[in-house]
Amino acid sequence: MTIPTIEGKELEFEIPAGTQSDTVFKLRGQGMPTLRRGSRGNLYVTVNVVIPQKINSKQRKLLEEFAEVSGDEIKKPKKGFFDKVKDAIEN
Repeated sequence: MTIPTIEGKELEFEIPAGTQSDTVFKLRGQGMPTLRRGSRGNLYVTVNVVIPQKINSKQRKLLEEFAEVSGDEIKKPKKGFFDKVKDAIEN
């Protein structure tokens, strides 16, 4: 991905697979210049992973297949009051 620097340039940065949200990466020498030294500080990049809130049935099926292949447990959502009433009426 491309990250803007304080100088207005863009820096190419690769986020490793499996990186979790709120992970902070330190890019040495890409930050503010230090006074009286001529060197530069570090630029810190915080990763923000966005999870979709709505998915369609095909996406859900693919995610469930992925979880099954990965060996992850698939938890079924808990039934609410109205779901229980609906089940009672149908049976």
